[in-house]
Amino acid sequence: MLLSHYTVMNKHLFFAIFILCNMPLSLFSQKHDYFWIDGLYSGPIEGFRNFKIDFSVFPPEIEFFNVNLLITATNLSVSNYEGKLIMYSDGCVIFNAHLEIMQGAETINEGFYNNLLCGSGGGYGVIHGIFGLPFADSLFLLMHHRMLPYDDGDCLLRELLTTKVDMRADNGLGAIVYKDSVLLSIDCMQLACANKHANGRDWWVVVPDHKSDIFYRFLVSPEEIQGPWAQSLANPTRDSFDTCGWSEFSPNGEMFMINACDKGIAVYDFDRCSGMLSNLRHIPDTTENESRNIGATFSPNSRLLYATRGNADRLVQYDLAHPDLVQSETTVAVWDSFYYVTPGSGTKIWTKFLYMYPGPDGKIYNWTSSAPFMHLIHYPNRKGAACAVEQRAVQLPNFVASANSYYPHYRLGPIDGSPCDTLSIDNRPVALFRHEIEDTLAPLQVTFTDLSYYEPAEWHWDFGDGSTSTDTSPVHVFPSSNVYQVCLTVRNANAEDTYCKPVTVGTVSAPELPFLPKLTVHPNPCVDFLTVQQPALMKIVPRFSLADVFGRLVLEQALSDFSSQVDVRHLPSGVYFWQYWFGHQAVQSGKVVKQ
Repeated sequence: MLLSHYTVMNKHLFFAIFILCNMPLSLFSQKHDYFWIDGLYSGPIEGFRNFKIDFSVFPPEIEFFNVNLLITATNLSVSNYEGKLIMYSDGCVIFNAHLEIMQGAETINEGFYNNLLCGSGGGYGVIHGIFGLPFADSLFLLMHHRMLPYDDGDCLLRELLTTKVDMRADNGLGAIVYKDSVLLSIDCMQLACANKHANGRDWWVVVPDHKSDIFYRFLVSPEEIQGPWAQSLANPTRDSFDTCGWSEFSPNGEMFMINACDKGIAVYDFDRCSGMLSNLRHIPDTTENESRNIGATFSPNSRLLYATRGNADRLVQYDLAHPDLVQSETTVAVWDSFYYVTPGSGTKIWTKFLYMYPGPDGKIYNWTSSAPFMHLIHYPNRKGAACAVEQRAVQLPNFVASANSYYPHYRLGPIDGSPCDTLSIDNRPVALFRHEIEDTLAPLQVTFTDLSYYEPAEWHWDFGDGSTSTDTSPVHVFPSSNVYQVCLTVRNANAEDTYCKPVTVGTVSAPELPFLPKLTVHPNPCVDFLTVQQPALMKIVPRFSLADVFGRLVLEQALSDFSSQVDVRHLPSGVYFWQYWFGHQAVQSGKVVKQ
């Protein structure tokens, strides 16, 4: 949410509360996917801790975040409309914002596999197995898959459950209204996905049958769940592994995609009024022998589709506007054969292209199996190599087990003027952008990426140097090194919104980094040694420095590890000022007392 929105709320609190309960999409930013949690927690063992990726700032921050949770396959972390964490789950239990078990949520997905997997060093085993549907930021309906043991069949994924959370209960920490209510029970199902109804409030939930060409759909509103309705339609992705693959809707809500492990990808058109699918396009998987092509996702502008091919050795791009999707395939990256060697054991872990999902910053994040890395697609709306794939762009603080949470597209509004636009929830655009320097040899040239949502129709950029632009995502050359106040105004027929931020140009070291990790320095006061912890390692080795109260440099040390010991025994008692350096730029600073 923008600063201007907060100002309005402070002045008109009663009006804002009324709107919160009745017209959430017309005002609020719906940042329910802004806080990602992952990491293998294995008890109080050094190096095995959870971490968070916080998208409340761009670039996002990565920090250790101990939730004492072994996150394996099933993974949920939900924020409120401001982007602040309110609940998370591993498919076994639900925790609140205080990192405590939520009232009534001591266990979910009760049954055989909960008893087998949960609380015994593992988490629940369904990737994409749980997601949250918000209503007015106070009620959340969680959809989650429960595995059932084999009887005479060969399928584990046979039930879709619902759990309702009231965030007004327990002083705003939330409590369970009901849990594990069976919504659908069939012989075998593929992964459920959710998409906004054309009225801008309700949700369609679509569940493909895994044994027959049937798609079940439900309509979820704050008051009730209607359905299921069944639609008969060919599904060429059936008969592959039932707990493998990925499914999702496009960001604009107009397409639905199923990516199976070994049967390829099915893409359908989707009608947000009726919930009906149509116009099947199939991309077969021609990979021989074992297939690990489990990652696929849409570009933020819904024009392109990314997928893994060749046993996850290649990352490819399809043009969804092309009359033949198979012919439109373009390879945008080939795995560079890098293996991560686990410290101590020497175990080699490959870093291929696996599960991927777009972040709120408009980049696509690709998880590399259990290795502590993510690949990045920096500009996924661009065709071909211009999308800029960077392998292992970020080294994570810890290992991961599989994939990030699945998030429905929360910032999708109504179809204004459609027959289903019945709730008077207008698309009122929210302005947002990120910026970076692509070419280090041209430090005055800045690439701006539009991240605005709720259907903007016009863009106006003011670069703070007397220049303007009406492009969606312009590339601008500033006249000289300086700090410029850049403002983006977006508008449509309903409203306009402006977002401003200072942009520093002429120094390339900070903008070219994908993340600026937050440094922690302790103890404070200190006696003999300082422990300096950075939650992510970068390609550029940063430096840590200490200066006395007169500004004189008294100590400098390179930081090549997550945790570094700095010897301060030779320094006299007093106050010192530390700085965290990337190249010639200090990106963080603080104060420490030496006793």
